[in-house]
Amino acid sequence: MSPSHFKALFKQFAGMPVHQYVIRCRVQYAIDLLSRGCLPLSDVASRAGFADQVTWRVACDD
Repeated sequence: MSPSHFKALFKQFAGMPVHQYVIRCRVQYAIDLLSRGCLPLSDVASRAGFADQVTWRVACDD
């Protein structure tokens, strides 16, 4: 399967592009970590795969 075909099928199935889906999953994971209340924001951002707190905040705003 070509990358372009995969992207088209994924968007049809998930209703959004692959990149947007991955970002939403990472944001949700960060929110789950925050709900546990035991980690500083910088650690939450890092564990969720964001470069820093600012990058994570920008992703949350989208």
